[in-house]
Amino acid sequence: GHDLYLHHPEMRLIVEYIQNNYRAKVTLSQMAKAAGISVSSVERLFRRNFGLTPHQYLQKTRLNAACRYLRMDQIELVQIAKECGFNDQTSMTRSFRQELKITPLKYRQRFSVKPTNRNEKAKTL
Repeated sequence: GHDLYLHHPEMRLIVEYIQNNYRAKVTLSQMAKAAGISVSSVERLFRRNFGLTPHQYLQKTRLNAACRYLRMDQIELVQIAKECGFNDQTSMTRSFRQELKITPLKYRQRFSVKPTNRNEKAKTL
């Protein structure tokens, strides 16, 4: 739930900052600045509220975004990596393996409506 923000308005500011900027490079000092608190406070807040480091939270945000894109067939993996703030496709794949124990491609295949059948039908028409 988002009740945790009631006691930590800074947390909401940082989360919003991350939601708005995860496509770019986001540093700890930017998070701290967005909330007007120190870097060590940012780290403490994340550990207490999410049980994650700020960087892990940022990666999760990027992964969630990548997953949304992967469910849309037409976007290339390289493009998705760029859109979601990963340095490149390799680092996106590494993140997927670590967090989701699956590659982006496997994720896409699992969630897409079997495009192979569609294409075969199209050919026979």
